[in-house]
Amino acid sequence: MTVLILADEFDPSADQMVLQLEERAVPVCRIDTAWFPSRLSVDAQFRGGRWAGSLRTPGRVVRLEKIRSVWYRSPTAFRFPAALSGAERHHAFMEAKFGLGGCCRRCPCCG
Repeated sequence: MTVLILADEFDPSADQMVLQLEERAVPVCRIDTAWFPSRLSVDAQFRGGRWAGSLRTPGRVVRLEKIRSVWYRSPTAFRFPAALSGAERHHAFMEAKFGLGGCCRRCPCCG
């Protein structure tokens, strides 16, 4: 079972938490929400009242069903292509917030 850390990519406290968990052989996955959608993808399905699927970065895949806890420590805002208009950026933000955010909030450990 994996601990999911949602934190800024350059957060020294989150760095220390990752090291401490790794020293204790606790599987850990650290993600910054700013990576979505360029460096983080979500593949999820709602089954039996729960989300199932995965969060994928270039170097890591974590199954939503295997997340045992989530530490939310001020991750940075989603980043979208500069070419988006204001309306497109707002729409993309809302989709990301409810899509990625909803999956994380409804992981088996959270809900």
